Amino acid sequence: MQSSAGAPGLERVPVVDSSEAYSDMEDFAEALRDGPARRALLAALERPRPFRRFKDALDGFPEERESWFAFHGARMRSRAQEWLGGLGIEAQDTPGAPGAGVLPAWLE
Repeated sequence: MQSSAGAPGLERVPVVDSSEAYSDMEDFAEALRDGPARRALLAALERPRPFRRFKDALDGFPEERESWFAFHGARMRSRAQEWLGGLGIEAQDTPGAPGAGVLPAWLE
């Protein structure tokens, strides 16, 4: 069997495109309670170079920055599980893995 990766038994891991990544940032910012962090992140997304601006804005809000990493990890983990499921592979949780059960309750 020839795979999409070009070698038997291998599959190429799909890349998250920029529109999906942007949507993740937007979803995260919109999920925050109204306040300076939410306003700064949403404003960053409306300016040129939104990925860089979002990262820079997060630097001013340490708690939200940590929440972003948890949120982003969970989104990536979900995409990976969905992709693996499409290949007939069941993903197994690894305690302490990025995105494994670390979301603050208000982001779940």
